[in-house]
Amino acid sequence: MKLNKRNAFSTLEIIASIFVIAVIFFVCVTPMMQNRIKNDNVSLLKKSYAELFQALQMAVGENGDISRWGFTGKFEDRKIIEQKIVPHLMLSENCLDKAGKCVPLRNYRTLGNKYTTENLSQYPAFTLSNGSSVIFEFLHSCRNTDNVCANVYIDINGSNKPNIFGHDLFVFVMENSNSILLPYNNKLTADELLNDKIEGCSKKAITAKNCAAYIYKNNWKITNDYEW
Repeated sequence: MKLNKRNAFSTLEIIASIFVIAVIFFVCVTPMMQNRIKNDNVSLLKKSYAELFQALQMAVGENGDISRWGFTGKFEDRKIIEQKIVPHLMLSENCLDKAGKCVPLRNYRTLGNKYTTENLSQYPAFTLSNGSSVIFEFLHSCRNTDNVCANVYIDINGSNKPNIFGHDLFVFVMENSNSILLPYNNKLTADELLNDKIEGCSKKAITAKNCAAYIYKNNWKITNDYEW
């Protein structure tokens, strides 16, 4: 009696099939997942920025131009933020008088996944109701025209990882010109925002502080030339 041809897969064939499926999954699904993360991050960043922008404008309407608010460029300026801006926001946690709260204790990393010298835990902060932490680095008295009163960092998921510039941390500036909140280095061209060796939105840069401005200039989108 003749044996029938085998109709079952060998172990080697099964392993090969699993490998092919895994490759297809990685090639097709991973980019889709990354795009979803990018879109979600930008959406949350845009929402947090809009809340802060609106709160600042309401504070200006009540208290006049921020050049007259009494900024000194020191940690004590947190009291001004608490008195004039916080009342117009919904917070889940107020850490303005508790340096080291609402902010990760370790240094943030670059887009190239290297640690920077940027440790924001020394600065006053608060967490919005959507989970974004807002950190204030006060710089100047803000009396002179076009002074930057403070760098304003938005970490869209608070102390949670990945804690990377351009992924979940983005930088804005509070200027006394028109009392406005704008992305850091917003006056640079798109090419300058990407290719600056120190703050450019790329894996080669030291801090990637320009990423918020690049997203802003691209109508709140992370484009293909954004090194994720």
